[in-house]
Amino acid sequence: MRLSGTILITDMEAHSVYLTLFGIGLALLVAVLLGQIFNRLKMPPLLGQILGGFLVGNLLFTGLLSNLEGAELHLPMFTDEAFEVFGTAGIIFLMFLIGLEIKESDLIRAGKHSFVTAIGGMGLPLGAGVLLATGFGWSLKQSLVLGLTMAPTSIGITAVTLVDLNRLRTREGLTMMGAAIFDDVMVIIGLAVILATGSIGFITVKIVGFFLLICVVGRYFLPRIAAAGYGMALKGGGAALMVVVCIFAAFLAESLQVAAVTGAFLAGMFLSSSTVKEEIHRDIESVARCLFIPLFFFLVGSRIDISALIQSGLALLLIIPVSMISKIGGSFLGAWLSGLRANQALPVGIGMSPRLEFPIVISLLAVIHGIFTGDQAHELLGLTIGIVVSSIILTPLLLKSFYARAGNITEIHEHRL
Repeated sequence: MRLSGTILITDMEAHSVYLTLFGIGLALLVAVLLGQIFNRLKMPPLLGQILGGFLVGNLLFTGLLSNLEGAELHLPMFTDEAFEVFGTAGIIFLMFLIGLEIKESDLIRAGKHSFVTAIGGMGLPLGAGVLLATGFGWSLKQSLVLGLTMAPTSIGITAVTLVDLNRLRTREGLTMMGAAIFDDVMVIIGLAVILATGSIGFITVKIVGFFLLICVVGRYFLPRIAAAGYGMALKGGGAALMVVVCIFAAFLAESLQVAAVTGAFLAGMFLSSSTVKEEIHRDIESVARCLFIPLFFFLVGSRIDISALIQSGLALLLIIPVSMISKIGGSFLGAWLSGLRANQALPVGIGMSPRLEFPIVISLLAVIHGIFTGDQAHELLGLTIGIVVSSIILTPLLLKSFYARAGNITEIHEHRL
């Protein structure tokens, strides 16, 4: 993944803040326009937003405008920390909104299905990655790293698609959400084993401690905090307090080695029983949907480095189908063995297949720890990018195609988070 420089016009350095705002505005404009085009084409809008980031990041500003006479021109969104914050906030608010749609009791009922699904969804791609890397001539430790990059699930893209298809609160939708949480925990523990990033026992204690803390605070305090916030005379005070809750939950999760999106999702879920749930949803959505969420998907696209994909060569053509088939197949098998019907287990398998930031983190850590060096390090990163890109493009298309062909939907509703 590649981050370009900031917009820098040599005689206007004092205006860098406004140039950054211009870049954010430009990114938002591209994301909205391409999202609308994809929506008109009956395709997931998020793919249009990702495509917008990819085009701007790899094509438009990689030479086309860099030769303007008298100015050195790049994009602000790729290294400016402010844009990174906007994009990160997008996925956090998105998962908070998803959590508001799901009741705690629903997720508990899906617990068995979710746990078995997560085991299958991690085990098969991990094994497939090890076998494939062994065929490349990699060592066992290197092979385990590749397998681990194929195992995580980034549920945000699936969640958006499920909402658009009105399938989030189905048995398969709830199974996916729960399985993604179990999957996250298992991959973190696996990472600690393979990379020796810390004591497994200590990591496990921190993870368990987080879930106990968020359950106690979420169940007994968050609904009361929300009601008190919306009872304040200060205009917008309740909404601001809910933004604080979302951010604090994400920060706490990340600090205790659980994904930030899991913290945000659980905070939203515990607030789904609040008497002011509708007000929370309305206020967070109005901010997140118009600004942060489109910028998140744009940022995803902007980080796709086409040169790294090209350098991976034939290995990339092999890893993409293996990673998709093993992840879908393993999750399908787990869901089916847990008791779901085949026509419920298949969308679960598809929905568990997107990978986003976690595989890249795993690859970078493997390089930092010296497991991969030189050309092998570049090859690992290129293959990881291929896994990520293929999954975020194919998952929403496959999910929409499945439900349309199965006759479970007659039209795709214009449904907003």
